[in-house]
Amino acid sequence: ELAADTTATWRRIILDPLFGSLIDYGTTRYRPPKPRSDHVTTRHGHCAFPTCRRLAEASDLDHSEPFPAGPTAASNLAPLCRRHHRLKHHTGWTYHHNADATTTWISPHGHAYTNHPPQRWTHPEPPPSVRRSG
Repeated sequence: ELAADTTATWRRIILDPLFGSLIDYGTTRYRPPKPRSDHVTTRHGHCAFPTCRRLAEASDLDHSEPFPAGPTAASNLAPLCRRHHRLKHHTGWTYHHNADATTTWISPHGHAYTNHPPQRWTHPEPPPSVRRSG
């Protein structure tokens, strides 16, 4: 009965089997669900354009491969401030995602620039009073 309902919306949801947390969510809609938006903005921290320091939370999420040809997946999304979002769409700049979470931008003249998100996940050595002996 549920499968035959023509007004129903089906979404693919993948959960972590150990913790039950959301790993992935269907990618057939233009706007990403909040967990995916949070993932992308946290991953980048800032606008994905090289040298731009606009916070990701104040930026648009952009599909590097335009939707619907490209999915609304974390691997196809990056935060772009309004200025760089317009630059991409109106001047011939393009970018692609690299396996190491960087983005490489190609200028209209063919020059490549790689943006490196901030390394926010390194943990400094705790002070001696906090260290645990093993």
